[in-house]
Amino acid sequence: MEFEGGASEGKGPTMNVAERLCLTDLRPLEKSRVDAVSAIEEDAARLTGMGVCRGREVTILKIGDPIILRVYGSRVAMSARLARRIQVLRPIVDPVVA
Repeated sequence: MEFEGGASEGKGPTMNVAERLCLTDLRPLEKSRVDAVSAIEEDAARLTGMGVCRGREVTILKIGDPIILRVYGSRVAMSARLARRIQVLRPIVDPVVA
């Protein structure tokens, strides 16, 4: 869900939302959650078929071209061009178990 407008724009208060990043901005072994896919219909359908859709947790395994990530326990490779169309929320930090 996206929230637009804000106090700085004179449109009233904003809700705290997590920072959005491009999938290619993440580093290897970082986990994040997909927030949006801005791709043409054919590419969006292919990504959905691979399990890459809004709300899904992904882990970056390799940055480059292709980029490799883990989705639902499977490794998925895609072009860097397509990966740049995927917006994710700030990386998930696993709590340290003492």
